[in-house]
Amino acid sequence: MVLGLSQNMEQRDQVFVVLRPLYFCTPRHESEQGVSFFVSEFSMFIDTVNKPEYRGPRFFLIQDQNIINQLEKCFLYSHKYLDDQTF
Repeated sequence: MVLGLSQNMEQRDQVFVVLRPLYFCTPRHESEQGVSFFVSEFSMFIDTVNKPEYRGPRFFLIQDQNIINQLEKCFLYSHKYLDDQTF
């Protein structure tokens, strides 16, 4: 889910997209515990993926109401480390 755009406080020319994943998210490293949001450089966000297994937009707007309904039923952040205020 896109929450909005942000800028680097020091270099205002850098624009980032602030994201909150709508899927089970397991930290890959201990330092990622408690992370609830991700940022992507805007240019990377609107870029395309060019890999043998997938070619197309990195992200796209979901407009299919059936998919939206399924996503709305999912728990956001089902991992015990995410959104944990005790870290």
